[in-house]
Amino acid sequence: MAVYAYLRVSTDKQDGINQKRGVDALAVARGLTIDEYIDDEGKSGTLEPEKRQLGKLLKKLKAGDILLAGEISRLGRSLFMIFRILEYCLKNGITIMTAKDGYTLGDDIQSKVMAFAFGLSAEIERDMISRRTKEALAIRKENGVNIGRYTGSRSKIKKVDIQKAKELIVQGYKKVEVARILGVNRTTLYRALAPLPPQYKKILDSHKEELRDFCLNGKGSLDDFGKKYGIPCGVVCRYDRDFFEKVEKIQREKSDQNREKAGLRKKNNDGL
Repeated sequence: MAVYAYLRVSTDKQDGINQKRGVDALAVARGLTIDEYIDDEGKSGTLEPEKRQLGKLLKKLKAGDILLAGEISRLGRSLFMIFRILEYCLKNGITIMTAKDGYTLGDDIQSKVMAFAFGLSAEIERDMISRRTKEALAIRKENGVNIGRYTGSRSKIKKVDIQKAKELIVQGYKKVEVARILGVNRTTLYRALAPLPPQYKKILDSHKEELRDFCLNGKGSLDDFGKKYGIPCGVVCRYDRDFFEKVEKIQREKSDQNREKAGLRKKNNDGL
C-alpha cells in the first residue's frame, strides 16, 4: 500500500503551506506515512487531470493505495470532473481522504452514496450549462448572427489556391513545400488536388442543379446533401468550388446585414 498526498496550490504560497499542514495532520491522525507529495503548483482546477500532475498520479495508483488531499475541490473545480476522478478511484480500489472536508471515500456503502450524490450534482450542473448554452445560441440566432458554418461552406480546402498549387508543383516544388507556401496542412492540399472519384462525380454531375438549389435556399449543409446520395462530405466540398465560394459570400453578407439590423433594433428599443 502506498500513500500519496496531492497538493494543488494557487499563486498564494501560504495556501500551499496550509494544504501540506492539513494532509500531514491527516496522515498522523490516521497512522499513515506519506510516501510521495504530488504538487500541481500554479495549475488551475479547471484543467483536465491529464494536463496536470494529477493525471500521472492517477495512472500510477494501484488497488489499496491511498490518496490524500487538502479538500475535495483540490481535485477539480467542476462537480462532474470531481465525480469522474472519484468514480475512477472507487472502481480501482483506491481510497481518497480529505483533510478539510473530512471525507473518506473507499469501498463501502457510505462512499458509494457520497459518489452517487456527487454524480447527481454533476449531472444537474452539466444540464444547467447545456441549457444556458442553448438559450444563448438561440438568442444570437434570433439576432441574425450566423451559428456555425454557412450553408454550403466547406472545410479548409477552400483556402487552397488550386491553380497556384499546380503551378508550384510544375516548377519542381514538393507538395509538402507547396502546402507550407500556401499556409495549409499538407493533408488538406492532398485532398484538394485529388481528383473526384468517378462514381461520385457522375452522381454530382447529374444532381448539380439540385445541389446549387440546396445551398442557395438554405435547405441544409453539404454534409446533409452528401448523406442523401451516399457521398462523403469531403468529396462534395471539392465539387463546383467557385459556386460554393459565391454562396458562402452571399450568406456571409446576409448574416452581416441581419446582425446590423438586430443592432439597430436594439438601439431603437434602448432609446425608447
